[in-house]
Formats: sequence, C-alpha cells, structure tokens
Amino acid sequence: YNYKMTQIMKRMENVPDEKRTARFVAAIGAVFPDGSEHVVRGAMEGVIARGIYGKNGFGYDPFFYLPEYGKTSAEITEEEKKELIRSRDAFEASTRFGDQQEIAENDVHFHDVIAAAARNRRLDQVMTGLADTIYRFRYEYIRDDLHYEELIEEHRVICQAVLEGDSETASRAARDHIDRQRDYILSQIRKMQQ
Repeated sequence: YNYKMTQIMKRMENVPDEKRTARFVAAIGAVFPDGSEHVVRGAMEGVIARGIYGKNGFGYDPFFYLPEYGKTSAEITEEEKKELIRSRDAFEASTRFGDQQEIAENDVHFHDVIAAAARNRRLDQVMTGLADTIYRFRYEYIRDDLHYEELIEEHRVICQAVLEGDSETASRAARDHIDRQRDYILSQIRKMQQ
C-alpha cells in the first residue's frame, strides 16, 4: 500500500485541501441457511493526507486524514481507544452514585481524553483557557440528574463512532452534545442576568 499511497499523493500534489475529500466505505453481506439476506454498510469521511502517518490500522489508513481528530485513522492508538472506553464507563458508573463532583470530574476526563487523542494544539489552547469556566458550567449542568441518561447516551454514541472510525457520526454527535450543553449554559446565564 505504501507504493500506491505514494503514487496517489504524487498525482494529487497540486490538489487543494478542499478537493482532497475521501470516503472509506466498508460493506458486508451474508446469506443465511434460512435464506435471509443481510447487508451492512458503513462509511467514514476524511481527506487524502499530504503524507503517510501512523502505524495503527492497515491499507490506506496512514494517509486517510480525519479532520475532526487532527490525525489519520492509523494514528488512533489502541491505548487511546481503551482510555476512551474507560473514561466513558467511569462517567456512566459515577452517575449511579449521585456524587456530582465525581460525575463532573469523570465528564471532564472523558472530554480530555477525546481532546488529547485529537492532538489538536488549537483545541488544547481553547480547552486550557476555558477550563475553569467550562468546569463550573458543566458542574451546573450535571447537578440536574435528569441529564444523566442523555449524557450517557451521547458519550456512548461518540465513543462508539470513534472506535469504529466513523468520523462523520462522531463529529455530528459531538456537535449535538456541545450544542445541548451550550444551550443549557446560555439559559443559566440568562437566568443569572435577570
């Protein structure tokens, strides 16, 4: 695959980033003894990178860049995947005991794991600069246990999409997750201003 990737990159050398879009598609079909047929298809959106990066994965993974994560699909490590699962599970478990500080800390850790895996310097700067404010409002959001199931499900969807390399679903789920919390935070700010 290295030879093929190198050839593709040479041919695309002068192609601007916005025209380097790519899609991985995987499909599998099965016909069972009872005659039933099942076909499953999945797709992952990305761009052709300008280099070959990462050793995890196979095939074209090292030059299939995932903008949402700031890296190729071959750069997502097994340890990052395991840590993502651990942090998701710790958050979920903490909601069962009702200790709001522990819930908030586990939620922050889940988001930190995603941010660290992205290796996006700008995202790190924003998160660091807003850490105290984000934590305070996240804590307010978590104080209302009506949000727990919604948060657990959002974390599950984000985690599963990341683990499956489904950047489109992960991005959409993360945006929805952030939008819901943003809307709640804005409503709290409006209440404080009244």
